[in-house]
Amino acid sequence: GACADICPQKCISMKYNEDGFAFPDLDNEMCVNCGKCEKTCPMENNDETIKKPENVVAYAIYSKDDNVILKSSSGGVFSTIAKSILRDDGIVFGASLENREVRTIGIEKEEDLYKIQGSKYIQSDTENCFSKIKDNLEGGKKVFYTATPCQVSALRKFLGRDYDNLYTADFICHGVPSNLIFKKYVEFLEDKHKGELTDINFRDKERYGWSITLRYDIRKNGKVKRYYVPSKLSEYFTAFLRGYILRESCYNCPRANLNRAGDLTFGDYWGYQKVLPEIKNTKGLSIVLVNSEKGGNMISLLEKEKCFVKKLTKKESMVEENINLFRPTPRPDIRSKTYKELHAEGFKVIAKRYFSCSKTPKEIIKSKLPPKVLEYIKNKRQNKS
Repeated sequence: GACADICPQKCISMKYNEDGFAFPDLDNEMCVNCGKCEKTCPMENNDETIKKPENVVAYAIYSKDDNVILKSSSGGVFSTIAKSILRDDGIVFGASLENREVRTIGIEKEEDLYKIQGSKYIQSDTENCFSKIKDNLEGGKKVFYTATPCQVSALRKFLGRDYDNLYTADFICHGVPSNLIFKKYVEFLEDKHKGELTDINFRDKERYGWSITLRYDIRKNGKVKRYYVPSKLSEYFTAFLRGYILRESCYNCPRANLNRAGDLTFGDYWGYQKVLPEIKNTKGLSIVLVNSEKGGNMISLLEKEKCFVKKLTKKESMVEENINLFRPTPRPDIRSKTYKELHAEGFKVIAKRYFSCSKTPKEIIKSKLPPKVLEYIKNKRQNKS
């Protein structure tokens, strides 16, 4: 959306195609051929204004504040930095899920942080957010912007230069589904439970701790019931993780590597047990890559806050579980069918046909056990090992 935002004639608008993905639509009669849109597009131009360090520096980090880490998808790094920016009268931009759509918004109060906490596995609409960020920067406010690598790159190209008061972070990105297929999934859940979905969280920690667990609330007959669904039992997560429903450009992403757009790069430190078994943490652990001097300053800030911070060796930082640090998600053949058949037959049909979940007896039993029982079993296994 940077091209639409920067256009001086406002002759570009973002239009959604039938699969729910936004693309620029140009009014040729209004266009004056200034070329700003092409120069701003992060897919047309893969250079960055950020100065890269010679060697990748990475850290394992988690917040020691339970109020922060339990509301975060991973280690609470984003929330910790965001709170610091907000306390300094700054503004924080991130993705917010409202009315079943994900949009990038700015917040200025700590009590609004919940709106942009947590992962949303849907592409975020960035309409006019780059102009708002620039206005705040020009006004002298500190700005912290977290988004996908392509969106952070788009912001940098839109601004044309770095600002001392701008702080950015991207994340290890698997790719993005559309808002349309997410809405179809919500309708599928409502039909399944014969009720209304009132809340959803993609990375809940209430039941299973740090994991990929979907949690949603259904209102039926005046009562609200809460459901917890591990990723292996969720049709949406199965489709997402297998790469069946991503935007086509995600399969050829030029930023699925160590050449990052953000000052920092966030990710779940999956597989840390293989290289750092001495770290005992079940609430969430982030891997954070430092991509600039400004990123290094933010690490210093985290060390002063209530955070565990450990600098990683190259071997410790290059864990194979985070494959999107090295390459894009491969495009499966099924991707050619999913959206076409979604329109023709509906989510329920394609879910049964393609998004088969690994509903083993073990997974089903686990999904029904109370959290205290799960914690007891987990502790017994750890003690034995």
